Amino acid sequence: MPFFKITESNSAATVDFNIQVHKVNEVGLTVKSQHFLSKGTYIELNGDLIQSITGREKPLRGQISDGHIDEETHLYHGLLEFDAQDLELLANIRHYLLKNGHHTEESP
Repeated sequence: MPFFKITESNSAATVDFNIQVHKVNEVGLTVKSQHFLSKGTYIELNGDLIQSITGREKPLRGQISDGHIDEETHLYHGLLEFDAQDLELLANIRHYLLKNGHHTEESP
């Protein structure tokens, strides 16, 4: 059968799956999953923990800037950097970190 290239404008897809917030710092948050999150992957995070971290009810959106696999757990880790231009978000993140400490944060 012939194969045809699909243009980027016609190739959008949405996939929903559970991930865990592994670590939060001023730069961004690291998530872990059984699914590979390659660099450049656009993700949207929702849930009570995300609202608590960001201080907002809307989803946290961004791209994975770095990823690797944990050789012990065989889970993929991906870094979602916060928007450095969003001063309100950064203030909310700092407030969360001061309130909860700079420890690793796990979500169900």
